[in-house]
Amino acid sequence: MSYQALSPGGLDYLPCRYGHSKILFRGPRRSLSDPFVAFFGGTTTYGKFIQTPFPDVLEAELGTTCVNFGSLNGGGRCLCH
Repeated sequence: MSYQALSPGGLDYLPCRYGHSKILFRGPRRSLSDPFVAFFGGTTTYGKFIQTPFPDVLEAELGTTCVNFGSLNGGGRCLCH
């Protein structure tokens, strides 16, 4: 098992969960009741070590809610063989 320790002055990723998910996503938590753009992916989407991950940048540029569903060490899964 691993953990992520924040050093003094380190980034606060504001981890949050949506619904009954056990997965922690990068916050701040966004409302899912209004239309939004969803971003799925792994560490790059999550924005580890990044002050402002790209979903937050796009939210500011687009003027619409963007939800970061990136998860650390996550990635796409192939369900076919």
